[in-house]
Amino acid sequence: MTNTNTASEVDVIIGSNIRRIREFSGVSERGLAKAVGISWSQMKKCEDGARRISAGSLFAVDRALNCSIDEFWRGIDLGEATGRTKLR
Repeated sequence: MTNTNTASEVDVIIGSNIRRIREFSGVSERGLAKAVGISWSQMKKCEDGARRISAGSLFAVDRALNCSIDEFWRGIDLGEATGRTKLR
């Protein structure tokens, strides 16, 4: 089994999950952007998958939406990627 998602597909999935959680929480795109410390247009690009969201911003989104960070990874096929990663 191999990882079937490309980096850009992962960005789209994470962005889509952010939008889904934000809308479910009743938070506006502008309100979330302000809470994260980025512009509204940057948040829109993140939600659209056109801009990769940084780990720090993803953590800020997690805190602003009061959700589990695992929710952002829903729908991503990790395949064997986690088994092959080795740190030296």
